[in-house]
Amino acid sequence: MIRIPMLIAWIPMLVIFGAGIYQQIIRGIPWGNHPMSDAGLIAVDAFVFLILGSTTWLLFSLRLHTWVTDRGLHYRFPPIIPGMKTITREEIAEYAVRKYDPIREYGGWGFRVGRKATGKAYNVKGNMGLQLTLTNGKRVLFGTQRPDALLAAMDRMMKRETM
Repeated sequence: MIRIPMLIAWIPMLVIFGAGIYQQIIRGIPWGNHPMSDAGLIAVDAFVFLILGSTTWLLFSLRLHTWVTDRGLHYRFPPIIPGMKTITREEIAEYAVRKYDPIREYGGWGFRVGRKATGKAYNVKGNMGLQLTLTNGKRVLFGTQRPDALLAAMDRMMKRETM
């Protein structure tokens, strides 16, 4: 959801800094009322492009991977959580698919910690999620684009006999 507005907001910044480099470095005309040195302009531009590039890479590489096995619900959220985490079926007291408001309940998308009543959320886009209430009372929500499939997998996993 934030990707397109983010790119639209960054285009003017890229144009402005690109124009400064072109004017001062290529054409040799000082850029601005109080121009900095060529090395300073290059360093500032490189820093801005590094930050923009890193942020863009982070936002575009976020993927929430969830899968259900006999043991429990497994998830990864690279690059934030690169390794697999598991919530075992014994830890799950209740579960349900629900519609939620990412902004009001959790402050947006990504890995979020909401109020005590809402708990943690792992989401990338959309407003549908699998809400887990754990046996310790904590709550975790996993955003999903396939709520019916995830709920069916959870039903199968929770109804299986422990081996």
